[in-house]
Amino acid sequence: MQEVFVLQISRIEMPRANPEKLLDLVEDAYLGKVVLPEFQRSFVWRREDIEELLVSILQGYFIGKFLILDTQPERALFPWRLVEGLQAVNPAAKQSNHSTLRLILDGQQRITSLFYVLHEPKIPLRNSRNPYQFFLRLDSLMEGNIEDAVCGISLADQRRVSEMQQMEAGGKAIKISIFREPNKFYQWLYSEQKAIDTDGKDILQSYHERLSSFMVPVVSITPEIGKENIINIFERINRTGISLSLFDLAAARLYLKGVDLRKLWEDFNQSFKSASKFMKPEFILKLICLWKNKEPKKSVLLDVIDEMKNDDFKAQWELACAWLVSAYERMISPQGYGAFEVKWIPYTTLIVPLAALLREVHDRQGGEDMFRKIDCWYWGSV
Repeated sequence: MQEVFVLQISRIEMPRANPEKLLDLVEDAYLGKVVLPEFQRSFVWRREDIEELLVSILQGYFIGKFLILDTQPERALFPWRLVEGLQAVNPAAKQSNHSTLRLILDGQQRITSLFYVLHEPKIPLRNSRNPYQFFLRLDSLMEGNIEDAVCGISLADQRRVSEMQQMEAGGKAIKISIFREPNKFYQWLYSEQKAIDTDGKDILQSYHERLSSFMVPVVSITPEIGKENIINIFERINRTGISLSLFDLAAARLYLKGVDLRKLWEDFNQSFKSASKFMKPEFILKLICLWKNKEPKKSVLLDVIDEMKNDDFKAQWELACAWLVSAYERMISPQGYGAFEVKWIPYTTLIVPLAALLREVHDRQGGEDMFRKIDCWYWGSV
């Protein structure tokens, strides 16, 4: 029995780490070869996060490892999607025929950020309504002040856009996207611009070379280690300093059951647009946890999800959505708590126990006295 076990283990290819050029990964994302498993979160980095990444790369700092699942497209363990914004700049990527797909398990935000900077898809960043472009101020760069040299500008900020265009025309700034095409960059540097002297050209060329040759350690795993083990690896990323939300982890777990949690949340957004602006998907998961008589903590909730079957979870999700919307309407209604704008709701997470209490009153066929008790509890709590 022990020999058989050893033979089975030996057939599994162990994860391996190899250095790869960071911009090669970004280019493969543009071509539709580097993709995202559907259970991955969306692109959530802000302008400040992207600027910090660019500064680290231009300074030659370590930016972390990347974890990638290499698989054949026809045998992919998980449904996948292209990096955000790719359809806008390369619509043919979805139809690209690659012998190997590379699913990003760790590194999505970094790769997508560089794709955003270099290919400039016209999509807004987190907490904004408008696209951004990223520039290098050459005066700051020549002085060695990289943090001030890197700047992202909203295309809605006409004053700053105009200011930066004037600096571009005077050879005092460049879009970082010019680094995507070396020939275009060198033509600009040595033939088109007239403001930079020989020493400045050498400095700018050195930064271009640093970005284009920047190496990162890539840990590659193969499908042979199994879908459940891959999900476990994805979850453990959260324990090593990478911020994954409860929703991210739940989405990964539920994919093993055939539940597309992100699609369920998108459907909620479409059906209840007003309420969805106020609520987070974690509220729905926590309410389900309460109904299972469990404390709505991350570790407990994931255990609850593991115990639920596909149909049970979907039914509980729909029920939780309905009662959370009912609680939200009570909060904003003039006949309820009168928060005529969402910003006046004083304690947002209280909507979860409020929804649980409203359902309890309904199930008990309670009357006005029960609702008055809920009102007293609510105002006492907030």
